[in-house]
Amino acid sequence: MARKYGSKNKSTKRAENAARQAAYRERQAEKAEEEAAQEQLFKDMREQGLLFFGETAPLINCINMAEEVQMAQIWARLLGIREITPGENQKAYVLEVLKAWCSAECPLLHLETLTLAQCFMEVPDIDTYLWPEDCPDPVIEPEPVNEKPDKVPAHVKAAFGSLRRSPASLPTPPEAA
Repeated sequence: MARKYGSKNKSTKRAENAARQAAYRERQAEKAEEEAAQEQLFKDMREQGLLFFGETAPLINCINMAEEVQMAQIWARLLGIREITPGENQKAYVLEVLKAWCSAECPLLHLETLTLAQCFMEVPDIDTYLWPEDCPDPVIEPEPVNEKPDKVPAHVKAAFGSLRRSPASLPTPPEAA
C-alpha cells in the first residue's frame, strides 16, 4: 500500500517524536535547576537574615499595615527616600518605596545590620504585591484645578512682583545689525 502524498514515513515520525521528547526533557531540567537555585536562595536568606521587601523576618510577610509601614520606613532610609508624613495614605507611601526598591534592582535587606546586601532579587510585578488583609486601597483624591484664580495669593505677588507690566517697563530688544 502506498503512502499518501505529503505523509511521513515511520522513521521520520520517530525522529520528530524523539526531538520533541528531548526538548521537553531539557525544559524540565532547566525548570528543576531554576527551582533548586530559588530554594538555595531562600536557604541563604534564612541563614544570613536577609529580607525581601514586605517581610519582617526571612520568609515571613508583614501581617498588618503598621508592620508594612515600619518596614517601608527602614527601606526608605536605606534607599534615600523621604519619610512618611502625618496624614499621608500609608498604602500609597509603601507603594512609592516599593517602586524605588524595584528601580534599585531589588537588593535584599540584612536584618541584623539594617544594611542593603549585595544580593539582588528579580524585579517583581508591583501589581501582584500581596498586601496584609487590613490594608485599605489608597484613596488618592485629585487636587482641584482652578482654571482661573479669582485672586493672586499675597505670597505669589510678593515673590514675583506685579503680574502686569506696562510696555514701558519691558526690556527693549537689541537692534539687529
